[in-house]
Formats: sequence, C-alpha cells, structure tokens
Amino acid sequence: MQWGAGYQEKGGGFNEGGVNQLGWTIAGSADNMDFEAAISRQAVYASDSTAVFAGSTISILLEGDDSSYNNLEFAPPSGGIPYTFATQSSRPGPLFINITGNAAVVSWYGPGTLQSTVSLTNGGAWSDLPAASSPFTLSPSNVQQFFRLKE
Repeated sequence: MQWGAGYQEKGGGFNEGGVNQLGWTIAGSADNMDFEAAISRQAVYASDSTAVFAGSTISILLEGDDSSYNNLEFAPPSGGIPYTFATQSSRPGPLFINITGNAAVVSWYGPGTLQSTVSLTNGGAWSDLPAASSPFTLSPSNVQQFFRLKE
C-alpha cells in the first residue's frame, strides 16, 4: 500500500495492477506512539479477483521514502514482522457490506447460507440465496434489503 491505495505485486514488480476491497484504516494513540491498523482479508487483485491474503501469514514492513519515492528507512531494518491471522470459528459471519462502483458486495468468513429479506417486521420471511458465496455482488435496486447468515 502506498498513499492509501493497494498495488498488485504478485509477479514481483511494483504496481502490476490495483487491489479491490482493501478496506484499510489506521489510527494513532493520543501520544502518537502506538498505532492500530486494520485491513480487509477480503481484498482481491483487480486483474483476476484472486485473494490477496490467500495464506494465513503475512509480513509487515514499514518504509519511509523521500518526496521522490527513494527508500530512506525501513522498520524493521530488514525482512518484515510476521503476523499470523487468527483462525475463524466454525460459526458463520460476521457480514461485511461494501459499495464498490455501482454494486453492493456482501462478504463473510466461514460457512453459512446467505439469506435476505426486504423487511425486518415481516414475521421472519427470510429467503435463502443458495448460490451466494463470499464475496457476493448485488446489482443496485430501489428496494431495501437486509441480510443474515444461516448455519
């Protein structure tokens, strides 16, 4: 990531394409000595929609550049800090809903059948979307829609 955008580097070069659904954020503490970052494990390469984070481990390397993008410093000085993602429980969810272009993308971790309804006061009339797998893309409509996962 650079300047808030994800860049595909799976072929070994910089900026071989974009990354969609990166969903990242970072925040500092009051004294700016501690930072917390979040990134979506649903991120996919724009070129072929394959998962960016297909494995269970990543390495984090912070790089400081000058205004001409020349590398000045690294943290840690070499390699990276390995991080292993927490394992998901066998329970479905949580659901994430993002707007991408003119579509809504519903994604989730783990098993489960995606269900939808147009009203939360309709006596529980939820409909299975049996062909839906994560991420599931919906075309826009003028009807409100609610989603949940069924075990």
